[in-house]
Amino acid sequence: VGYRPFDTRVVFRGTIGEKLIGYNRLENAWSISPARLNAQTRYEVLRFLRSLGPFFLHVYPSSLYTLIDTLGSSEFRSLRVRGVMAGSEAFPPGQMAAFERDYGIPVAHWYGHSEYASLAKYCRECQGFHFYQTYGLTEFLSEAGEAHRIVATSFNRVGTQFLRYDTGDRARLSDKSCTRPFQRVDAIEGRSQEFFLDRDGARRAFGPYLFGIHNRFWDILSAIQFVQSQPGRLVVKVVLKSAEERAWLESFLRERFALVELDFDYVDAIARTAAGKHRYYLRNL
Repeated sequence: VGYRPFDTRVVFRGTIGEKLIGYNRLENAWSISPARLNAQTRYEVLRFLRSLGPFFLHVYPSSLYTLIDTLGSSEFRSLRVRGVMAGSEAFPPGQMAAFERDYGIPVAHWYGHSEYASLAKYCRECQGFHFYQTYGLTEFLSEAGEAHRIVATSFNRVGTQFLRYDTGDRARLSDKSCTRPFQRVDAIEGRSQEFFLDRDGARRAFGPYLFGIHNRFWDILSAIQFVQSQPGRLVVKVVLKSAEERAWLESFLRERFALVELDFDYVDAIARTAAGKHRYYLRNL
């Protein structure tokens, strides 16, 4: 979509800080906190975005729609968005095409994860995904049905190197060819677009709230699952490694999920799907 390193970028993904709007000088990237954007603060965000000049928008597909819902469709159209960069979640081709048609903004879409083990771009020519062989070694292990497990080995040597990492995602393979380079799959079945309803009944993208966490949070957990059965309230099922961490965990999550009430349920285990996958979010509305 024309983005080059250090072009002005606005991130609306997993950065939930103490401020509504933050800035990363090293990347020339502004961040808007999903937890602090609401009906009262939307005007401040709109004023800021209109003052920026042309910029690129970096999102989850689900957080893109939360941003539009909160700012308003006509207000979003008034912004000078040069392109949308949307990764880490499914973005169905029909939905992507509808967004580009309705708003006149090009979209770049990819598959990847924070472990830096595997990366694939969505191809407009064949509507599949091509895996970058220069980024990591990606294997597809067959299982029952048409799906193949995505197992990845990173080439990244900074920090942790992942060896034959089972991503928990699935790929659909076929004999379909494409003129674009690198190995191709028809589709990737991974993290879907998920939303919860806050106290005001507004739709919120779930992904930024949980998958944007990069601190001790993941070290103290064995498993976690959020369940919504009524608007404005989430039940948090937790398998903790130590009961001593309860106070820190509850304080941290209540601050992060400030737009809903949280009820904590400490359990011994959390059920997996029939395919053996862990589900982080269940919506029973």
